[in-house]
Amino acid sequence: MQVTVDTVGSLGRRLTVRIPEEHVAAEIEQRLAKLLRTARIDGFRVGKVPRRLIEQRYGAELRREVVGEMLRTSYRDALQQERLRPAGEAQIEPLPVETGEGFAYHATFEVYPEVRLTPVEALHIEVPQCTVQPDDLDRAMELLRHRHRGFNPVTRPAQHGDRIEIDYEASVDGQRFEGGEAQGMKVDLGVSRLLDGFTDGLYGALPGEARTLDLRFPDDYVKQALAGRPVQFAVLIKTVSEPVLPALDDVFARELRIEQGGIERLRARVREGLEGERDHAIHALVKRAVLQALAAAHPVEIPEALVQDEALRLSEAARQDLRLHGVETPDDLAVTAFQGEARRRMAVALVVAEVIRSQGLKADPARVRAAIEGLGAAYQEPAAVVNWYYADRSRLATIEAAVLEDAVVEWVVARAQVQARPITFDALLNPGQTEHGHGRAP
Repeated sequence: MQVTVDTVGSLGRRLTVRIPEEHVAAEIEQRLAKLLRTARIDGFRVGKVPRRLIEQRYGAELRREVVGEMLRTSYRDALQQERLRPAGEAQIEPLPVETGEGFAYHATFEVYPEVRLTPVEALHIEVPQCTVQPDDLDRAMELLRHRHRGFNPVTRPAQHGDRIEIDYEASVDGQRFEGGEAQGMKVDLGVSRLLDGFTDGLYGALPGEARTLDLRFPDDYVKQALAGRPVQFAVLIKTVSEPVLPALDDVFARELRIEQGGIERLRARVREGLEGERDHAIHALVKRAVLQALAAAHPVEIPEALVQDEALRLSEAARQDLRLHGVETPDDLAVTAFQGEARRRMAVALVVAEVIRSQGLKADPARVRAAIEGLGAAYQEPAAVVNWYYADRSRLATIEAAVLEDAVVEWVVARAQVQARPITFDALLNPGQTEHGHGRAP
């Protein structure tokens, strides 16, 4: 086998592989000998078929099989011989050769870039520091009260915080449409996020009152046929109820299955939950900061094959998510729109992979198990979820990759220049929170 390598651009490589005819002929001869012993052709006993007849009937097919298999094995051997790591599938181009001179081909592909790690000691990483304050706990307890509030019917006009029960029928250009009606729908004024203007039009309503709301679907409404169009809602207010908050006492704690310790034990449980949320949020922020710092410190050229594959994956994930919400999308959902994000992800992935390789980092089986059990805890049968992950190597690999990424983050934080940044619990959990945004249609 003769192999030559040409460089095409910075990451492109073109292999030229030539296989001598004697290698091809030797393999064909082995297969032909087997056929001479086993072939069944009418008019001849097994093992007595003339060689000439076998060659006429099977010769061309045998050569195609041998050349196809030799192409695959020679490509793999050539990569090993030249120490090349393709990033994506190669384009194979057969080359013209004279009869009886074997075969030859070009294999064109991109290779992974070389990543040279800079000292991570030079990286600056900001780590949020947050303590759950008494005010944070008080707000959480108040939210817990609201979550378990009751409602009593009233005859006064509806106001902020009330729950109203309504029937409605919607029409566009005087015509009803599928999904444009509801009976017994409960709307919490000031809480429910519906079509802009819908809840505003229900303030001050009395039980038994009928109202007409002239609104407009947003331009980016999920049902494209209705996007941007005026819509009229005929609404009947059936009931108006005001909220009744439970007292923060031992009775409330028992309702939440706190059998011992009463309200103080409930407060302790809520604090534990807040601290868990805090730790999760800090971990996510530190991880993002580390990965961004690694990528910024190691600019690398990304193979376009990797970018395209990742963009396709992101596009498919977005398409599946939209379908779950009832939105049909084309199969080739704007792949180009995901290429920027795909390129950023691949830049991070290449640097992370080099850290893992150079430092010999491994996915700790105990941490992998703990991560899977943490996912399973959210389901009714946690053991079944654990078994599901361990039953399939590809599923297990996704968890191992996440654990390895965490190991990279810990390795960097232990060596980089770390600066603590105090932050409030609310700012940590609700960064850039805004009161504005599109609502949802009823």
